[in-house]
Amino acid sequence: REVFATLSRYQSARSSALTLAHHVVGTSSESLDLLRRSFAAGKIGLPDLLVSRRELIDGQREFIEAVAEAWVARVTLDLAVGRLPGLGSRTEPDNPSSTESFVPEPTS
Repeated sequence: REVFATLSRYQSARSSALTLAHHVVGTSSESLDLLRRSFAAGKIGLPDLLVSRRELIDGQREFIEAVAEAWVARVTLDLAVGRLPGLGSRTEPDNPSSTESFVPEPTS
């Protein structure tokens, strides 16, 4: 029961992290650049710029929390099945510019 509950928690956390990587974090730098250009062109005011930047930061924070939850669930799952955590897993991303590479992959 513990293994299945932990597996479900891991899959849910990993899915959340990947979704946030695609929909939130992946567009953050583009959105921030667009906001800066809009502000420089006078299309938005400082309050709008600050609110939008806060929303981007909140999305990035949610992504970091989801990745942390996925890693905790991954380690808990490894322990639940009698495997030492971290063996054979990636600790650093292959592509540092890819946010997906921070999300833990399933172990075999």
